[in-house]
Amino acid sequence: MVFTAQTTLAGAQAFYADIKARAAAYGRDSDHLLVWPLLSPFVASTRERARARLAELQELVHDDVARRLVQDNIGDLDLSGYPLDGPLPPIGATNRSRSRQELMLDLARREHLTIRQLALRFTTAGAVVGTPEDVADHIEEWFTTRAADGFNVSFPYLPGAAEDFVDHVVPELRRRGLFRHAYETTTLRGHLGLPRPRAGARPWADTEDAVGVRDAAIVGSANIGDSAGIGGGGGAGPRPVGARRRDGAGTAEGSR
Repeated sequence: MVFTAQTTLAGAQAFYADIKARAAAYGRDSDHLLVWPLLSPFVASTRERARARLAELQELVHDDVARRLVQDNIGDLDLSGYPLDGPLPPIGATNRSRSRQELMLDLARREHLTIRQLALRFTTAGAVVGTPEDVADHIEEWFTTRAADGFNVSFPYLPGAAEDFVDHVVPELRRRGLFRHAYETTTLRGHLGLPRPRAGARPWADTEDAVGVRDAAIVGSANIGDSAGIGGGGGAGPRPVGARRRDGAGTAEGSR
C-alpha cells in the first residue's frame, strides 16, 4: 500500500495514475499496488454542526504549535521571526520530505494561506466535513474516479469521531455497495484481495529506478482491520473499497 495525503481530487488522480504507471513499467500488476489517501472525517447531522466541530478543534491549536507544525514539515527553517497571520517567507531546498513540502506549498499558494491558516489546514489534513452522506459522497467519488483504492482513516479525536463514522457513514457506504458486511478471510493479504507471491519470485528489477518505486510502496497495517481503515477484502463478487481492483468500473461491495 502507498499512503498519501492529497488535497484535491485532480492531484489525487494524477498521483494515483503516476504510481500505477510506474509499477506497471517494472512488470508489476498495478492493481496489486493500492493507493490509500488520508481521510479525516468530521461527521454530524448537519453541515453546520460538522463545521462547528472542526472550528472547535482548530481553536485548541496553540500559536507555538502552529508555527512548529509548519516549519518542521515544510523545510529546515525558523519561523519565529515571522507573524503567524502573515504569508510564508521564501522557502528553499530542504532535507525533509519533498513531497510533503510540495503539498503544503501548493496549498498555501493556491489558497493564499497565512502561516496560521496553513498550520490549521495541516492539523486536519484529509478533512472531510459534513453529513454522513457528504462523507460517503467524497469516498465514492474518489474511489470511482480512480483517485483512491481505499482510505487511511485518521479520526481527529476519539472516541466520538470514530463512533460517528461507524454508526452513520459505514451504513451509508454499505447501502451504496461500497463497504462489506463481514470479512471473508483471516489475513491482511486476504482482506485486501492480494495474491500470495510465488516462492523465489523476484518482482523487482535490479535497477536504481526500480528501487525507487519499491521504496515508494510502503506497506503498513496499523490502521487495517479496525475502525481506522477502509480496507477491502477478497472473495467472490464485486470488490469493496480498499481491496485490489478486479473490474474496470471499480465498483464495490461493502466491507468491515
